[in-house]
Amino acid sequence: MRKQFYITLVLYTLMVLVFSACGASRYLAEGQYVLNRHQVKGNDSFKEDDLLRWAKAKPNSKTLFLPFNYYVTMYERGVHSYDSAAYEAQKQRIISKYDTKLAKLKPNSRKYNKTLDKKRAKVEKQDVKIREGNFWMRNGEPLAVFDSSKVEASAEAIEALYHARGYFSAQVNYNVKYRERLASVTYNVSEGTPHRLDTVKLVTTDANITALLKEHRAESKLKKGTIYAQSKLSDERTRIDDLLKNHGYFEFSKEYVSFQVDTLTKPGFYSVETQISNPDDGGAHKVYTLDSVTFTTDASVQGLEKARIQRSVSGIVFSSEDHRMSDKVLSRRVFIRPGDPYSKDKTLQTQQQLANMDMFRFVNVNYDTLGGKMVAHIFTNPLDLYQTSYEAGMNVTQGIPGPVFNLGVKNRNTFGGLEVLELNGGYSMEGVQTINNEGLSKIDISQQWRANLSLTFPQFLFPMKESQRLRFGYLNPRTKLTLGYGTVDRPDYFKSNINTSFDYVWKGRKGNQFKFTPFEVAFINSSLSDKFREDLEELAKQGNNLINSYLPSVVTTTNFSAIFNFNRDVNNPDRGAYLQVFLESGGLLFGNVLKPLYDQNNLESYRYFKYSFDFRKYVTLNRQKTARFAYRLKFGMAVAYGDNKQLPSERYFFAGGSSSNRGWVPRRLGPGYFVPVPGTNYDQPGEMILETNFEYRQKLFGFFESALFVDAGNVWTLGFNQGGSSAVTPSEGTTLPDENNRNVAGKFQFNSFLQQLGVTVGAGLRLDFDFMLIRFDVGVRAFDPARPDGHYFVLPDLRWSDFKFLNSGNNQVLLNIGIGYPF
Repeated sequence: MRKQFYITLVLYTLMVLVFSACGASRYLAEGQYVLNRHQVKGNDSFKEDDLLRWAKAKPNSKTLFLPFNYYVTMYERGVHSYDSAAYEAQKQRIISKYDTKLAKLKPNSRKYNKTLDKKRAKVEKQDVKIREGNFWMRNGEPLAVFDSSKVEASAEAIEALYHARGYFSAQVNYNVKYRERLASVTYNVSEGTPHRLDTVKLVTTDANITALLKEHRAESKLKKGTIYAQSKLSDERTRIDDLLKNHGYFEFSKEYVSFQVDTLTKPGFYSVETQISNPDDGGAHKVYTLDSVTFTTDASVQGLEKARIQRSVSGIVFSSEDHRMSDKVLSRRVFIRPGDPYSKDKTLQTQQQLANMDMFRFVNVNYDTLGGKMVAHIFTNPLDLYQTSYEAGMNVTQGIPGPVFNLGVKNRNTFGGLEVLELNGGYSMEGVQTINNEGLSKIDISQQWRANLSLTFPQFLFPMKESQRLRFGYLNPRTKLTLGYGTVDRPDYFKSNINTSFDYVWKGRKGNQFKFTPFEVAFINSSLSDKFREDLEELAKQGNNLINSYLPSVVTTTNFSAIFNFNRDVNNPDRGAYLQVFLESGGLLFGNVLKPLYDQNNLESYRYFKYSFDFRKYVTLNRQKTARFAYRLKFGMAVAYGDNKQLPSERYFFAGGSSSNRGWVPRRLGPGYFVPVPGTNYDQPGEMILETNFEYRQKLFGFFESALFVDAGNVWTLGFNQGGSSAVTPSEGTTLPDENNRNVAGKFQFNSFLQQLGVTVGAGLRLDFDFMLIRFDVGVRAFDPARPDGHYFVLPDLRWSDFKFLNSGNNQVLLNIGIGYPF
């Protein structure tokens, strides 16, 4: 059976290669060639992709591992069946049909407008077909026919790019190689020596501007010795414009900044003369100082007829007809003040931070300079005091769909201090894999209920001076108090959780997000199934105190999390990276103080330290943005140091699942090379996790997308959970083989952890509907660390029969169905 599988695979590959050999050439006319590839040689200073981005003649995009381009086949299939006259005729029939219907209806009636909208939609659909082609043409790609004039233009464009980047003597020529009906172009670059900046001179008749630019000279984009680049001149022009506008020059613009570049005086060097011209009237540029700032909090509100109330706070005049919002709190998000020079940056920050408060529909800041004075007017329109939200969706794991419902009620400005009070509730259901009484695997149902009440303040609830609160206003500071209740009903246990937390949340100037929780308290109670309890008690007799994680307990924690977004390359926004860091300490604040109370009420408590990071990177691989590469690395560790040597069950790490390692069902991979005793199939927690994922994503056509992926990782125990207090007295119990003993097989060892990585390879099909992405990923185990015979490389064991039961947790092949990308 295995031999037949590999023979079929090889034959299919050969068929693909044979049919692709004559793929593109059959669409060519006599004497034409396909532009098969292009490359650059001699480009020591710039990357090839950067240069070829400017080429006018470009080959067709290629799909990973495929020697042919199905986009071209799609397009040519569309061209073969395209008939513009037929589409035009169909359009006229649609117009005639709906005009007849409209003639029988009363103009501007509801039915008339609805019919008119249908007509417009159908006519627009036909116009798209006439203008852009049929479905296959719109989603395909025209064949890249070799055109010598475009290749010549490409060489000129690359040479111009070199000149724009300081290589003024650079020359680019090209040569073409023909093979059968294919043409390959090579652009040969002779770069020459770049020109470097020698001197910078400032020319302006305004002494104040001269002094300001000299004061900020260190911020200049033009540094001595740097290679010439037109982009640097553009950046310097923008810097000067922003600098002056942030120091009162309200009417200044980039048009007043020009550069004279001299490349002839000194060979190999260039000098720049920065010129700041005066306004057309010949006078000096005026510095504007704010005379007053007014803030209208209820602009364009209907139905308010009371006399307008005005109050002055921190020099800002607040105006409203129904004074409900705290002027003092609002003033901490306003950074423009009377007596200060006009600042573009402070104006934008004021708009952004007021918008972040979730209180206003819009925030506008206008300036009035009539009469020689500058008056700032801030206009906002408040959102509704009450807002409800409802969400319904699907929760899909291992092929078992389950509903998800979320309901929320929001009240704004609850106590007049711009607070936000929210009540949220939700229900979800999903499929989980369990073991029945006969020891066979089956799919069971897990249900979750939750309810949360939160109150968010638009400031840090912490004693500080008013000037400090104003500085923190740039960070969108919030304090959030939360009270919640939730239940988890799984076949193995029922768990309830009452929790409360106190959070400080803020955002950095570069968009990075931070949250610090000084304390979070949770009371957890669990009810275990008889079989699950028996298994946990047996583990305890062997010295593994996992049962303590399911006892009635109180968990007190202090934690900090941060999210860093590294997508800062404005010239290449398709490259991005993301890092999430999490630190947590359990039992740090009240552990010793409340221990007598815990003991008196038979409540378990935990002391531990946990940290983790999750790094992700995304790269677009082609100019059409149809191919992307995504990568993730996750690492975490948790160490319990309390009397019970155990973590709360929610604080463990787990591996396996549609967003983790897709060759294993959720929470079943590991720890280490541990093999569960037959008849047990419970979650496999670990105190350490190492996981990495690689994924190639290729857009096919329409809303279809494909993926190839490799997942690798596992969880381990650290050996700190042995020897602590337990609800069951340890005994010799039943001696187990090493692979069935979590304390042996699951323990992390530096010299053997690599061979304990579970590795999955697979492919996926995604349906991207813009508002939702549904994915079907088939994972195939390649390395299985839990093979009792030590035969970890299991990919050669793959059989056709493994594809028949895609949802069996013990199968080598597993179907994962999910919503959204895995990472």
